[in-house]
Amino acid sequence: MKDKFAIIGAGFSGLAMANALKKKNIDFEVFDANEKIGGNWYNVVYNSGHTITPAKMMEFPDFKMPEYFPVFPSKNQILDYLNDFVEKMGLVEHIHQNHAVKSIKKKGDQKWVVLFENGKQEKYTGIILAIGLFRQPMIPTYEGEFSGEILHSSQYKSPDVLRGKNVLVVGAGNSGVDIAVESGLNADRTDVSLRDTPWIIPKTLGKRPITDYLSPSIPKWMKKSILKIGHNVMFGNIESYGMPKPNHKLFTKPPTVNESFIHSLKHGRFNPKTEIKNYEGKKVNFKDGTSQEYDTIIFATGYRPSYKILEEDVIPYENNRPTLVHGVFTPLKKGIYVIGSGVPNNGIGPVVYANANLIAKAIEIQEKTDQPVGSLYANVGEKVNPLRTHPAKCIKRFEKLVELSDSLT
Repeated sequence: MKDKFAIIGAGFSGLAMANALKKKNIDFEVFDANEKIGGNWYNVVYNSGHTITPAKMMEFPDFKMPEYFPVFPSKNQILDYLNDFVEKMGLVEHIHQNHAVKSIKKKGDQKWVVLFENGKQEKYTGIILAIGLFRQPMIPTYEGEFSGEILHSSQYKSPDVLRGKNVLVVGAGNSGVDIAVESGLNADRTDVSLRDTPWIIPKTLGKRPITDYLSPSIPKWMKKSILKIGHNVMFGNIESYGMPKPNHKLFTKPPTVNESFIHSLKHGRFNPKTEIKNYEGKKVNFKDGTSQEYDTIIFATGYRPSYKILEEDVIPYENNRPTLVHGVFTPLKKGIYVIGSGVPNNGIGPVVYANANLIAKAIEIQEKTDQPVGSLYANVGEKVNPLRTHPAKCIKRFEKLVELSDSLT
């Protein structure tokens, strides 16, 4: 049987991987659970969503976004761009929609067996997981029982579900603040529960995107000064609007990039609340002693990565988190690769493009050795996952690993 690889996921990462394998004449198929391509941009991002990263930093290096796109494209524009990419790069015939994966297993030295939810089963030389981080929504638990509706931000698509209701949004990351703004315009009442106030920075400072001031060449102290100035100029003293200051230093947690949240707060469209203490039916009691009844709670509380479709001995874990070599490889098994395992500060297109080129090269190296190629890459380069760094640093690391690949065998 001819070598063939299965790419699981048809978002930015999976499509970049498909393009890289096609260029190398490596046979592959792409499988996605959704009825259309786009990954998180199709099934997670709400209808009004826009990027927080400029278009020029999100596009694939070999496929530019249209010049007529705004600086921060909408969800629909991103989906149009990805569909155009699939068509122009000749990937359509390789993609299979409505193919949710149930499990991926391997017996001995045989090929990997992919079992789909529809009962179909296929065998592949290798598997590339392009399933992203947004796999397992996290919803915290509290004492008592809430008798209203509970949603995770991944389930939210339109403000239609908020009209005429009292809504509590929990969390103020990028999704949480967007949902709070929409809720403030549509719900009868909107409150936002915070364990800690995030650093909120504008999308632009002057005429330039804020990302222009986050280059690795700019010293960290200078970045902090610039972002704090941007925060103060745009929003002023947020404490005067009832929002407590962040109790953590800038960059110790991801900042929230948004310009409408504080504007809505200033206009009284939502109310800040402290952390939830417990539930009593529809009543939510907060740690500051206040209470309020709600019809709906939306938890914008993030996700956990999950590779449950694999057997337990395929990817190593530490403190319940996968520990991938360079964020890409497992040292335990041959033929398993991961693309897009982390979220760099900004700029997904160039990052997954470099990530895909590294995996395509690693596939060639794997053909020359009986060892899992991940165990070879573990001996070179830095140990921290590059996908949690600045895009420029991440890309540089991947490109360096490609250069070193031929020396590994």
